[in-house]
Amino acid sequence: MTFHPPSWVRPLPFSPPDDISIADFMLDDRYGRHPLHHSRPFFTCGLSGRTYSVEQSLERTRLLTQGLAKELGWAPNKGTEWDKVIGVFSLNTVSRLPSSSPQSSPLLISAAMNSG
Repeated sequence: MTFHPPSWVRPLPFSPPDDISIADFMLDDRYGRHPLHHSRPFFTCGLSGRTYSVEQSLERTRLLTQGLAKELGWAPNKGTEWDKVIGVFSLNTVSRLPSSSPQSSPLLISAAMNSG
């Protein structure tokens, strides 16, 4: 199914690439994104005030994904995504974010849970 924007939306200044993932499109400066190093903090915890920049969040995601893959014996091209499901119990989004970011999706599925 092809989706088209409403008539009042301006056209993009370029044709979106069809050979990269959505995560790469969203996070790469080459595709019109505001430069990562000039972006405001990606997340701020309302309780602690702790903030993470986009670059810090991506690095934390990469490290978490690599650590889980090593610990659990997962590989990107072995098994299905359904063989690689985790549940994360976290009191706040800042702590849960690395497991649910688009960068981790090629390797695992994350299910967020809360106590409320």
